[in-house]
Amino acid sequence: MHWNDACRLAVTATFKATTTVASLSLKTSRTSARERHLRALADKLLFTVEKRGDGFILSRTADVPRPVRREGLSLDQAEDLLATWKLRGLQGG
Repeated sequence: MHWNDACRLAVTATFKATTTVASLSLKTSRTSARERHLRALADKLLFTVEKRGDGFILSRTADVPRPVRREGLSLDQAEDLLATWKLRGLQGG
């Protein structure tokens, strides 16, 4: 292998690794911002939020006839649930 080829391969590998780390960092940053927003909205709607692994647990006992608890929610599902409660009002319906 010619040294130019070796250098080109090294530069390409470094670029790919840097790009991957940067995109993961950006994705983590976006997810963190979404999680902060989720927790802030949950607090306003009197929900507690727990994170277990990749999933979320949302619970609410205030102002409901029976406790509301949803487990194993993705971030999207948790956001949707809270958005529904926000539209319906604090009583959820």
